[in-house]
Amino acid sequence: MKNKKELTEKILKLAEIIKNSKYLVLKDFRGKDGLYSSLYKNKYRPEEILSIDFFLKNRKIFNEYVEEKLPIEGLKPNKGHEALLYLENCGILKTIITQNIDNLHQVSGNKNVIELHGTRSHFIRRTIKSKSC
Repeated sequence: MKNKKELTEKILKLAEIIKNSKYLVLKDFRGKDGLYSSLYKNKYRPEEILSIDFFLKNRKIFNEYVEEKLPIEGLKPNKGHEALLYLENCGILKTIITQNIDNLHQVSGNKNVIELHGTRSHFIRRTIKSKSC
């Protein structure tokens, strides 16, 4: 953004779009500096590491990656989560379909959340359970 006025104009335009929408669909676009834009240890693509096949074959690297790149301990919902909850409470947002694994949509109070990949805490519980068999 070049200046505060330009940012304000864009926010007002977005508010008008939301106000006039029957339903709202928000997409998450990963930028050039996003998590999926670089290799881990100069070898592994994140989408490869986060697959069940990689987990089963390379658990040590998987665990290192998750601890380093996807820490969830101490995370709290942010202003974006609050905004989504507000839109849900207004009846504009019907469902959140997310790839996030941090469970923060539910923590913030959203009711209808579809998690495409589950949550990290659920995955850890399943992993611990499978180790004890």
